[in-house]
Amino acid sequence: MFDPYNADWIIFLYRGNTESASSGKKSKSPVFRLFPNPTDGRFFIEGEMRFQKIEIYDLLGNKLGETAIYKTNNIDIGYLRDGIYLVKAVTQSGYQMIKVSIIH
Repeated sequence: MFDPYNADWIIFLYRGNTESASSGKKSKSPVFRLFPNPTDGRFFIEGEMRFQKIEIYDLLGNKLGETAIYKTNNIDIGYLRDGIYLVKAVTQSGYQMIKVSIIH
């Protein structure tokens, strides 16, 4: 049975290749790791490529916030209520999304 509070089903949308609209060429999706997960609201993000920005979405697709990454990969979303959210890591060559659980 479908459980809307279990976001495992949404991950398949963001794996695989991304296609650049300008070049028409496929590029490998950026790969990143987010930890700890679940989190109390503060997490670290690291990846193979340099991030331009990080965006936070709820499961309905509403954008809740965004931050540029400069010197630290420490992100604080502790202002959000307990739940499951999507973190979008944007790089020069594309983006990837991963779910994060907040438990205060």
